Amino acid sequence: MSKILIIGSINQDIVANVSEIPKTGETVIAGKSQMFFGGKGANQAIACSKLGGDCAFIGKVGKDKFGDNSLENLSSNGISIAGISQTESQLTGMAFITVENSGNNSIVVMGNSNMDITFEDILENECMINECDYILMQLEIPYEIVKKVVLLAHEKGKKVILNPAPSRKIDDDILSKLYCITPNEYEVYGILGNSGKNGGDKTLLEAGKKLLEKGIQNIIITMGDKGILHISNELIKQHEAFKVCPVDTTGAGDTFNGALLYFLSEGYSFHQAILNSQGAAALSILKLGAQTSMPDKAELDEFLIKNGHGENINKL
Repeated sequence: MSKILIIGSINQDIVANVSEIPKTGETVIAGKSQMFFGGKGANQAIACSKLGGDCAFIGKVGKDKFGDNSLENLSSNGISIAGISQTESQLTGMAFITVENSGNNSIVVMGNSNMDITFEDILENECMINECDYILMQLEIPYEIVKKVVLLAHEKGKKVILNPAPSRKIDDDILSKLYCITPNEYEVYGILGNSGKNGGDKTLLEAGKKLLEKGIQNIIITMGDKGILHISNELIKQHEAFKVCPVDTTGAGDTFNGALLYFLSEGYSFHQAILNSQGAAALSILKLGAQTSMPDKAELDEFLIKNGHGENINKL
């Protein structure tokens, strides 16, 4: 089993269920409210670990109840928390999420302690980078830290997967050192510094090919119910999405990324890893919450068999 390292954010999610997401200036009454563990980094680590990944984590939480609970949650899910420190200068990261009846959501994230991560925190845990084969990061921690980690990891010959969320332009010298990047259909334009489709890239394929020219080995564009577009020097392939009726789409992208990390680290082909990860993401939107809805390997295997993809349970 390959060693896996996730470097990223840890949040406390506060979720309100509403009939419709409020418009500007509008107040709506939530039918229900709940609290869940979250943060893109933590979500992806949980998704990977639930499937059987050997995960370590580098991050930062506040010295508060949310931070203590988050550490306990990650540890209880089999994730090494030795690389997670606590700070007194910031509260633990938080996210306010509204989920409407259709399953669509709107999210406001407060980075708090996640934005206190320094490169010294990374270097104090450099042994984790040395020991791992794959590193997964997102953009809910300072961009300058992400850049330095990518450069350091590349020097050490590690395979770095970047989930570029929230969307922003990414420097070419960083893009060229990525093994894989996983933007959604909107973020792919932001990476290139374009606003929507106004930068001249009229299709996702055009934008993806531009990213390929930057030196990224694999571009995997997630398109929700339209599936996945995988672009590499060897192939261009679109994978259809599984057809399910969503209850809550929160964390679906994180489930996909965590699952992709797991399957690639286990030696699955990109074709198998993408399809299996789509299955995990599909299962995750059938329940409320991000981490609580993520499947384990047995649940995913059952789902793949039921949907005619049992051959993907074992790697080629």
